[in-house]
Amino acid sequence: MWLRSPLRRAGHPRHIRIVNGHPDPDASRFCAALARAYLEGVRSAEGHAEAFTLASMGERDWERACSAHRGEWRLIAVFPLWLDKAPAPMTRFVSRMQGCAGAECIVTMDLPGLMARTSGASLGFGPLPIERTTVIGSVGSLSPVQRERRLERVRMLGAQAAMPGRPQRIRPRCQTAGLAPSWAEPAPA
Repeated sequence: MWLRSPLRRAGHPRHIRIVNGHPDPDASRFCAALARAYLEGVRSAEGHAEAFTLASMGERDWERACSAHRGEWRLIAVFPLWLDKAPAPMTRFVSRMQGCAGAECIVTMDLPGLMARTSGASLGFGPLPIERTTVIGSVGSLSPVQRERRLERVRMLGAQAAMPGRPQRIRPRCQTAGLAPSWAEPAPA
């Protein structure tokens, strides 16, 4: 079934701000890899995106990231879910933004993804309009092949977000979010 997603409406900004909200700035973290994959997807579709890692930003960088986000940028928040909340730096970053055009969240967690309850209010984002939440569960037990599949799906999400007005194929949520049970994954060749 072909539909237009809320992210595809006319006038959707092509400028995207990707924020890695993991408290550890280590580039080998899966959240960092997800943020890079989304950035690659946006750039592959010739969209404009900037990426930030909150844990490695100074106060001046925080001000720049928040002030440039006034209504003309789309926020993509990538973070781990801890006790059903976003980490404190991510919540603090979102609370400083005003007039945001909307947000998309990519959330990782150690529990199976189906256990997540992820609305904007439950994440601690208050009134920020969250248009889509992609939950990637059981991160600690993903094989390298499964991780690469999740990264490829996030690249596709980035490419779709950079192309306003194009219809997209809507998949069942469990496939889009990468939540298919482990027994559904084909064995590596």
